[in-house]
Amino acid sequence: MIINIIKKLTPLFIKNFLRRVLSFLTWDPWVNYSYSQEGEDMILKRIFENKIGFYIDVGAHHPKRFSNTHLLYKKGCPGIIPTINFSISHLLKNFFKITSLNFIRYKI
Repeated sequence: MIINIIKKLTPLFIKNFLRRVLSFLTWDPWVNYSYSQEGEDMILKRIFENKIGFYIDVGAHHPKRFSNTHLLYKKGCPGIIPTINFSISHLLKNFFKITSLNFIRYKI
């Protein structure tokens, strides 16, 4: 009885917040997390299971979000990320802890 009254009086944003907190607390360790947009990194993970390779991520959008190569980076693979987007270059430099990063500027 009291629980039903509390459920009715609780605002929706608090209910959504509590649902979100509970989803973090009930973490499933068997879930495979993909950083890429359509799961391409999971395909690469399955193809190259125990192999250490080298990657080139041309035109990276973000170091982590929608990244096809972040999973390879976490695995320990070395790689190159050439980009002409100078607004994202500081994110790449800070995320990958690159000590010296030189950019070549081209006039188009």
